[in-house]
Amino acid sequence: MTTGGDPDPPVRSEHGVRIASAAGIDLDGLLLRGVSWGGIRTCLEVPQWDLLVDVGAVDHRQVYGRRVLLTHGHLDHLGGLANHVALRELMGQTPAEYFLPPSLVEPVQRLLALWREIDRAPLEVQLVPLPAGQVLPIQRDLALQSFETVHRVNSQGYLVWRVAQKLNEELQGLPSHEIAQRRKAGEVVTHEVQHAEIAFSGDTRIEGVLQHPAVMGAQRLVLEATFLDERVPVDQARRLGHVHLQEIAEHAERFTCETLVLTHLSQRYSLEEAARLVRATLPTELADRVVLL
Repeated sequence: MTTGGDPDPPVRSEHGVRIASAAGIDLDGLLLRGVSWGGIRTCLEVPQWDLLVDVGAVDHRQVYGRRVLLTHGHLDHLGGLANHVALRELMGQTPAEYFLPPSLVEPVQRLLALWREIDRAPLEVQLVPLPAGQVLPIQRDLALQSFETVHRVNSQGYLVWRVAQKLNEELQGLPSHEIAQRRKAGEVVTHEVQHAEIAFSGDTRIEGVLQHPAVMGAQRLVLEATFLDERVPVDQARRLGHVHLQEIAEHAERFTCETLVLTHLSQRYSLEEAARLVRATLPTELADRVVLL
């Protein structure tokens, strides 16, 4: 069930593969919606965290995303940036935070400077460079980590961790007043535990996720799968810096995520055809965990 009292978005199934609707899909309590078509535009949204991933283009709902994770500089992922900034100003929103690879900061600043000159608008932003591997708290129980990916330009993905304090095992079962006394006396009674809630690959070759066990084992992995069959062979997909469905099949046993969301499909595939190819190519156990968005 989604948060805020909204009903679960409708989901259809083709060949036993789930396909997200325009309203998105509920992934075990986390609503994911948006659009991602290879070469056209990508903008994914987790509304309960006010989080966007890339801004190839934005609609009126996505204007309210105040944390934006930018994976790389290709236009179908970054082209709507100035529009997102301007629309937030138009609607009276505070400047969003844009997390991005450090190498993109200076070019993005130059782009926005040109748009300020053209548009005669403030276009205020908070650019937050996040080097690959760095972890940054984004709210009380959530932390953001970037990870290095492999594309034709500098790129990175993002992993969202849920962070909590858990009572030390040797203290479990003790009365609460005794635990409180120990804490007051200076004893450390809890330890930090982390859960990988969701990972976003952005555009990458498959090794961009294979090299990160935490990404492969996240509860939800949102992975680009631009090419799905022999119309674009694996070697060509790799030259273009993208994942091929055949590669996912070859490494199926390494995908320990609970849900695998495949995005960024080439326009040559309809969602119905993509579902058929997923069912025909992937082992049944993995295909059963796939969602197409």
